[in-house]
Amino acid sequence: MEHWQNPKVIAFWLWIIVLIFMLMAVFISFLVRNYVFQIKKEEQKNNELRLNIQKDLLLNSIETQEKERTRIAEELHDNFISQLNIIRLMNANNYENDIINNKIVECIKAVRKMSHELTPPFLNTISLEELMAEHIQPLNQSFSVDFFSNLLVQLDLVAHIKLQVLRIFQEIITNIIKHANATVIKVFLRISKKWLTLQVVDNGIGFNSNIRKGMGLKNIESRAQILQADFRFNAPYSKGTSFIICINLEKLNNESR
Repeated sequence: MEHWQNPKVIAFWLWIIVLIFMLMAVFISFLVRNYVFQIKKEEQKNNELRLNIQKDLLLNSIETQEKERTRIAEELHDNFISQLNIIRLMNANNYENDIINNKIVECIKAVRKMSHELTPPFLNTISLEELMAEHIQPLNQSFSVDFFSNLLVQLDLVAHIKLQVLRIFQEIITNIIKHANATVIKVFLRISKKWLTLQVVDNGIGFNSNIRKGMGLKNIESRAQILQADFRFNAPYSKGTSFIICINLEKLNNESR
């Protein structure tokens, strides 16, 4: 007992306790600094990833715009200018007015069709379902087309969301027409308060490696990224193709507020 009452012993153990607390403080400080460092490192990594995604989106957007401009230029040169030259020659050779007028009407229809493709008329007032149905209606002459819609709620989709979904749908249909050798196209559109799901299925040949490189999947993926959507396709060769895109409408609407 006298041993523990010795001032030197008490001082010794006090120093031991102080040293333990100091070591604990240093250790805790190290853990905190390491934790803060890891958080900053993770934030930096996320910022770099975000910047890379934004850069990719911008590059894809520029690439899409350039392709669209090239397509418009080719369409103007190959279709409208040639049509106008034909009309000029018909007029110079004194063709009947009815024939010339019919040719002019054809040219006007082609211009109107191209205008609608660039920006669909009444985008704010016509539903996505109606726009999609209008786009595939002409295909009934060459394909067996089924369009199934399941609208669980009546939502007024924001115009830019509606346009991006429509462009994705048009690109998918174009890919089917150009590459699939399909005879049947089935379209499934489902809209709920939170989700928009679009699935397009055909009975074509699917993709092989060469065809896949030539398809406009970059445009689809770029637009899907803009919508923060989950886009997938399944295309086993000779067994048809299934495209599906899921969009979180609730998340997009909250971010746009």
